[in-house]
Amino acid sequence: MSTARGQARKSLKPGRARLVAGIKRLKPKPQRTPLKRYRDMGAQLDRQCEREYGHKEVELLADEVGWDRSMLYFCILFHRLWPTKEDLARVTRRGLVFGHIRALLNRKLTARERERLERYVGKERLSVRQLQAKVRELVGKR
Repeated sequence: MSTARGQARKSLKPGRARLVAGIKRLKPKPQRTPLKRYRDMGAQLDRQCEREYGHKEVELLADEVGWDRSMLYFCILFHRLWPTKEDLARVTRRGLVFGHIRALLNRKLTARERERLERYVGKERLSVRQLQAKVRELVGKR
């Protein structure tokens, strides 16, 4: 471990241990993890990183828990784009899993397109791969 990382870990605020433990709990069974856990983790990461740590902290956390940092960013974006309990209930009711959410986080999608695709997944029961293809098709036209 580099000296900078070691020093950064020593100087972290008290909520970090709980955050790291929460992320590690998600890792073993990502396919069966409820969306609420990912969104709650995103909310906690968003609060911690925005308030205290910044982007460097996401990299340190990813390294510590053995995840790619993009996964932690996906959790944060999930929380930002579907912030309410009603949003979470809606996507859960429509049968979306975290893979669907990740596909819908494409930056080129508008909020309206995201909502339409969310409904379409619920109605047609698209797999994650089918949704990814639909997103590529949609954003590729631009």
